[in-house]
Amino acid sequence: MRTGWMAAWAALATLGLGAPPVSADPVDDEVREMQQRLEQLEASLEAASQELEVSNQQAAEQRALIERSGLGSGASSGMAGFLDTLEMGGWVNASYWYNTNDVDNDDLTAAPNTGAFGAHNFFNPDSNTFSFEQLWFELERPVNESQRGGFRADLLLGNDAEQADGRFSGVHGGQSGDQEDFYVHQAYVQYLAPLGNGVKVKAGKFMTLIGYETIHAPENMNISRGIVWQNLQPIDHVGVLASTERGGWDAAVGLVNGFSPLDPDTNDGKSVTGRVGYAGENFSVALSGIHGAESAGNERTKTSVGDLIITIDPTERLTLFANGTFLRGEEQDTNGHDLHAWGAAVGGRIALTDRTGFSVRGEYLEDDGALITGGSVGVNPINVTLWSATGTLDHKLTENL
Repeated sequence: MRTGWMAAWAALATLGLGAPPVSADPVDDEVREMQQRLEQLEASLEAASQELEVSNQQAAEQRALIERSGLGSGASSGMAGFLDTLEMGGWVNASYWYNTNDVDNDDLTAAPNTGAFGAHNFFNPDSNTFSFEQLWFELERPVNESQRGGFRADLLLGNDAEQADGRFSGVHGGQSGDQEDFYVHQAYVQYLAPLGNGVKVKAGKFMTLIGYETIHAPENMNISRGIVWQNLQPIDHVGVLASTERGGWDAAVGLVNGFSPLDPDTNDGKSVTGRVGYAGENFSVALSGIHGAESAGNERTKTSVGDLIITIDPTERLTLFANGTFLRGEEQDTNGHDLHAWGAAVGGRIALTDRTGFSVRGEYLEDDGALITGGSVGVNPINVTLWSATGTLDHKLTENL
């Protein structure tokens, strides 16, 4: 009996120890399945990574293409990117004008040329009236190293536009009966050439290089323009102008139709204009001029204009200026003398407070032989002497007014 039980026990022991566990096969299967899934996941991740890399490369190529086409600049569209490069500005100018020389004359432009306030101050022609003088719009796409192509346009409406248009009915002044109350002061394309410090080239209609005062109302010290500016200095020209700046110095040279932007051009000749200037911390000086044909149908008869401007800032609150202009024409009077005119203006502005200032201007002008005053050259030449004194008290009511 003992032997039989022992044999049975040995058989059971052999059966229990020698056979593999029943649960081992499912676990191994699960492990192998997990390994396969991991391998598949790794393959999928590698494929997705490759696709992402290709997409990023395509996006970079598309961005580069947009930038090269000029439609980018960080904008969602080409038009939005272009509008971001524009600068706009403008102003409105109105006044009340009273003249004690002829308060009963409604239109001082009809006064004799030799009168104290006739055509010599035609930008303020009415003796006793409210005047809407300027509605100004300006739009520019400036040029720089990253944006070399641009343009500018300055448009003027109002009384000053009418007077500017009528001013060029003659070579150096006078009125016409068909003036318009809309005037294009500037309209040009510009390009910054990569030469030296940069050379800016303008083509079209642009402001003159001559004179201290301008047609821009906010840029002048006094409420009115002086007789030197109105009679001896041009406002703008039509042609081509190249300019550059370096270390405080500036220089410009251009080829224009003439002294005034007459349309059409009155002859086949062209005029040369230029400027050399220097601006320091408290001092500046500029010499400019224009020379060329001005007589209608005669490009051989030349007119020359020379202009010198000196400005000094003795203190932070005081600015002084001097401006002299000489004009010479090759036309001759009955005595065989070349006609010429010259004028000088001196003045300045002192800031009494941060909001209030006072400006003064004194001028003297001589016209030898009716070169600018419209007399009959060669028949009845008129020699005219003018002087003017102007004072202006200005006060800033609020920002931009």
